[in-house]
Amino acid sequence: MPNHEAFYVANRLPRLLEDGNFVDRLPSEQADYPSVTLSDDKVRVSANLGDVPVGEIVEVFTRPLIICAGKDLAGRRIGIRFALHASNLRAPARSKLRLLL
Repeated sequence: MPNHEAFYVANRLPRLLEDGNFVDRLPSEQADYPSVTLSDDKVRVSANLGDVPVGEIVEVFTRPLIICAGKDLAGRRIGIRFALHASNLRAPARSKLRLLL
């Protein structure tokens, strides 16, 4: 995804409010969140799916990706390119999504 000053992708789960204090999430909860890497011009999100049986539907992210967008992006479309890499594919399966804000 493009990296824009009005577009934020959380690179970890936020703390929880418990009894008036903010506490860290459990390591197992953080481990379920996708890997997010930020660079100057893009945001890269990845997850390891392990073995995927042929023809089976598999949930990619067990925890939803947390995204915030500012008013500057209202009405704009953000292109999201994705690829599925697998040892039994000759080349990665690639496609695009459009996110309308």
